[in-house]
Amino acid sequence: IEDEIEGTKVVPGDVVILGTGDSAVADIRVVEAQDLESNEASLTGESEPVKKVSTNIVQSAIGLEDTEKLTLGNVIYMGTEVTNGKGKGIVIHTGMNTKIG
Repeated sequence: IEDEIEGTKVVPGDVVILGTGDSAVADIRVVEAQDLESNEASLTGESEPVKKVSTNIVQSAIGLEDTEKLTLGNVIYMGTEVTNGKGKGIVIHTGMNTKIG
């Protein structure tokens, strides 16, 4: 069942559907992606959109929590905008717990 809700009501574990023009209201782990790209200038200063993938990308560091292993390639961060494509993701952080805080 799909339902549109306010961004303030999104909680970790929620599944969200993303499309061109959507702004991320939380940090979202991408689980499905079709030509999905986002503008992360607010986070990185880069003006070029970043391609998003659903594969599990992890850093090879020991002792990191699972959420710290996520990278820009498979996470859409709060405050960024989907510039192309569509996808589905799982909310991993909200509010002050997001990358942008």
